[in-house]
Amino acid sequence: MKNLEVHEQEEGVISLRKLTRIKEETRVSLCTTQLFSAICPLMISRYAVVQTNAVAAVVNLSLEKTHVLVLVLFLFSSTATVGLKRR
Repeated sequence: MKNLEVHEQEEGVISLRKLTRIKEETRVSLCTTQLFSAICPLMISRYAVVQTNAVAAVVNLSLEKTHVLVLVLFLFSSTATVGLKRR
C-alpha cells in the first residue's frame, strides 16, 4: 500500500475496516504478519482518514482473543522500528 495514491489508500483501509468488522472468519483469515506489515505505516500516515481506518481495522482484528497478544507484540515492535526510521 506504500506506493498507492492517497485516495487508493483511503479506499483500501476503509474496505479493510469494513471487512474486519463483519465476520469472525474474515478476521481470522486476514490476521497475518503481511497484513500487519502493510497496516503499520498507514497508522502513522499524515492523512487522518487513512490513520483512523487503519487503526480501526487493527482494533477489529483484535476482537479475536487469540490475536490480541500477537497484535500487541507485532505492533509494538513494528511501530518502534517505523518510529526509528522516521527520525
